[in-house]
Amino acid sequence: ISGVYFRQYNDNSNKSFVATGNHTTRLSGGDFSMDVWFEGADSTLSRFHNLAIDRTVNQYMLFDYTKVFATNLTKVSGRIEVFNSDQGLGSDGELIVTGSVSNVDPTHSFELYGGGRVRLLGINQTTCDGLTFNILFGEGLFLPTLCHSQVYAWAPEFGTAAVTSYAAYAVSDTEIWTVGDNGTIQRGDGSTWVTATSNTSNTLYAIHGTSATDVWAVGVGGTIVHWNGSSWSASSETSQTLRGVFAYNPSDVYAVGDNGTILHFDGSVWTAMTSGTSENLTGIFDRGAPLALWVTGTNGTVLRLNGGIWVADNPGVNVDYRGTYSSADFGYLVVGDSGRMRVRYNFINPTFRSAGSPTTQDLYGVGGLGPIAFAVGANGTIVRLLGATTVPENSLVSNNLFGVAVTPNGTVYIVGDGGLILRGVLAP
Repeated sequence: ISGVYFRQYNDNSNKSFVATGNHTTRLSGGDFSMDVWFEGADSTLSRFHNLAIDRTVNQYMLFDYTKVFATNLTKVSGRIEVFNSDQGLGSDGELIVTGSVSNVDPTHSFELYGGGRVRLLGINQTTCDGLTFNILFGEGLFLPTLCHSQVYAWAPEFGTAAVTSYAAYAVSDTEIWTVGDNGTIQRGDGSTWVTATSNTSNTLYAIHGTSATDVWAVGVGGTIVHWNGSSWSASSETSQTLRGVFAYNPSDVYAVGDNGTILHFDGSVWTAMTSGTSENLTGIFDRGAPLALWVTGTNGTVLRLNGGIWVADNPGVNVDYRGTYSSADFGYLVVGDSGRMRVRYNFINPTFRSAGSPTTQDLYGVGGLGPIAFAVGANGTIVRLLGATTVPENSLVSNNLFGVAVTPNGTVYIVGDGGLILRGVLAP
């Protein structure tokens, strides 16, 4: 079956598609014209014995605000969207499989939007029968959660300085920077760490850059240091402590800090911007899309840059937010005290909602690559966000963790108290 709608309109007539007997139904197709939709208000729209989702390319097979039941799922290949449109057309989209699951292509994906659910009830909820699924994008539920929650191995290592590092940035797999107490800057090449001359003794709280010859770090007393590929130079552009920095290119850099401070660098001079708040600003990040430069701060502060003007947004929960991350794959994430993780899926509804944090520990930083992000915080807390799912990681340490950097090839560095650097991988 391909290129077809199984559709029931909102007439509450309980009409169903029910294939009887020990049948196998194969949903196939190789382009968008062959997309398959299950759509309607009835929760009993379609039932299958053996259901094979067999897309020859990574295209859509959609369960759209209705329930689809299958005894066995005999193949999973393609781009499978489970969706709730928030249009009042019925229940959330849901795929329920009561029996076995086999022939899963882990490179293809389940995409959960709005409240979509996948329940694989017939496989072992701990071992997943050896299966791994690729879950992307929005908000929803995938059971069992461990089927797409690999155990990460975090290897502790120590740099050259036993001081707290607050942030990290990866230029490449062989150039990783950390910044921290007393102006300490360390550089790693993937195997060893060396201390760099920062030309400041002020504590540095954030670091970001655009290339091996353009890296910025900011900190106490308005300190700004810049790496040009051979040395760090220091300056001070404000008396306020700066806690976040983001660079688009060498002539377009932003720094944020205490008492609503926002500075912009145009390649020649730093200029103060009007933030509209007196709260301390703690983080800044952009995923590289319109309306994508976001700032976090104390007392529930979230700002975004809109046409050159900073506009306040409402994260829905009033706590101190410590960092932000965004990706075109899922949206915008802010993290903060008491384990708060708020996410804004603007392709569903332009408001923040809970990301389902599994911790109540304070979260101090967040970073990632594409749809995978790591929030880190007090007492060794690491929470991995993969699309719709948040999973606590076992860091095996009790140090406070503050910053995350991911190299282009997926090596993850997390920094924290006492010179600790944790090293792991984005996807084992």
